[in-house]
Amino acid sequence: MFDVSAHESNAPSLNDDLEMGPNFLPQIFAILLRFRLQHSAIIGDITQEFLQLVLDEEDRDLTRFFWYRTTPDSEGRYRTTDEVITYRFTRLPFGVTCSPFLLSATLREHAERHKAAFPTAAPLINKNTFMDDFAAGAEDENGAIIIYYELTAMMKLTDLPLAKWATNSGAEGHLEGRRTERSGSDAGPGCKLEH
Repeated sequence: MFDVSAHESNAPSLNDDLEMGPNFLPQIFAILLRFRLQHSAIIGDITQEFLQLVLDEEDRDLTRFFWYRTTPDSEGRYRTTDEVITYRFTRLPFGVTCSPFLLSATLREHAERHKAAFPTAAPLINKNTFMDDFAAGAEDENGAIIIYYELTAMMKLTDLPLAKWATNSGAEGHLEGRRTERSGSDAGPGCKLEH
């Protein structure tokens, strides 16, 4: 985890200099009310949501950091050297003050672009997703299944895979039988770095 709020005395941190952006997140209370008003509830989670968002080439210099080069010794253990290397993130790091805005704006834009192809799931993205958690309800089991299939297909288009699906309806077999796995992107646990 990188602390983008860290700074030296009398110097700003990265978060101090970044614009937070408007809050596009829906009210949690409203999400929970909509979730509970329907007969069938369905929830899911966006896998590594921030690391799925690629930074523009021109913005990557803002995420530069220094790291000591490590090399393996004769016993296969890694040792740090005195050589300092400059890296920069190619993906959005967690903890940046504008991360929630960028994720919400990305989800909104994606839903808007695909609302014709996914008429049930697209409108639910804006009002039923809080950060990486999706929670919605449907009138019946078939509605929950439609939400699952549409949302899974729509999110796959932008490499924001959904996982940890659960429902209180009989649709659980549909969810378990088709759980989404981590995508084949290169956004591993620490993201892709450049130096």
